[in-house]
Amino acid sequence: MSIFTIAEIGQNHMGSEFYANYLLNSLTKNNNIDAITFQIREESFYSGLRKKLILKDSFYQKAKNKIKNSGKKFGIALCDPNKIKFFENLGVDFIKVINNDINNNDLVKKFLKSRIKKIYFSTGLSDEKDIKKLLIRIKKIKKKYEIIHTTLSNDVASANLNSINYLKKITNSKFIYNHVARNHNEKDRQRYKYLSKNNWALRDLKKVRPDLIHHDPEHFHNRYTVQRYDLPGKTVVSHLYKDGNLFIHPDHKQERTFTVREAARVQSFPDNFVFLGSRTEQYKQVGNAVPPIMAEKISKVLKKYCD
Repeated sequence: MSIFTIAEIGQNHMGSEFYANYLLNSLTKNNNIDAITFQIREESFYSGLRKKLILKDSFYQKAKNKIKNSGKKFGIALCDPNKIKFFENLGVDFIKVINNDINNNDLVKKFLKSRIKKIYFSTGLSDEKDIKKLLIRIKKIKKKYEIIHTTLSNDVASANLNSINYLKKITNSKFIYNHVARNHNEKDRQRYKYLSKNNWALRDLKKVRPDLIHHDPEHFHNRYTVQRYDLPGKTVVSHLYKDGNLFIHPDHKQERTFTVREAARVQSFPDNFVFLGSRTEQYKQVGNAVPPIMAEKISKVLKKYCD
């Protein structure tokens, strides 16, 4: 299963912008992280000595710019409804609802009515009853959301995938394994958009936006390749794990390269085949694999000579 990794900075910055920036700089350099959040607790939490833990609003503006420039998503794990408007205007990518707050009806309602486009609900150790109540509230307001499955182990191999199937069943939602897109920096997103929207090669892009060219388009003309809806997919190779620029999605609005699942579909893998390991390892597995349908055809021919 593909993993979308959110690194969360809780109260361990101790209210110091110096420590907060130290943590932030370390995370923005980590290529295994997809998103970074800061945790802001309910107003009553910051009483007494804990008042020192509050970071200024101006810090979050700088943090947002730093995170976005690193090609990652910026989110807030928020418990204070009074801060919703501020983070709406700041333009966070998502809000994460933490711990037992999925049972906080007033807070969840305000999140759902906010202009923030996406919400992650962490079920924590909530039971089926609590999750179903949450889903009833969500369905009344159309909003993009995801439920985070919580495991007490940080070992991916030990994660109970049956729990995800169970959540899929009780939420009556569609679930596709290994379908999480990479995060791309702003220049790559612009390249993908121009190339896919106009069906261009790199040499075409050079005429319009030479500032986006960092390879010789005459010798590396296929370095960036947009896949076509109306043509067979290009050969999937294990190099896909490095950057994916040979597999740019044809929908220019998405501004991204293929996910592991999309590459696997080109290779003819069924959607119920789950790739495990890190996302890098998953891309390698897809690229190195013999396409199942081709393997089936070859085996049928060989079987005639083996009988």
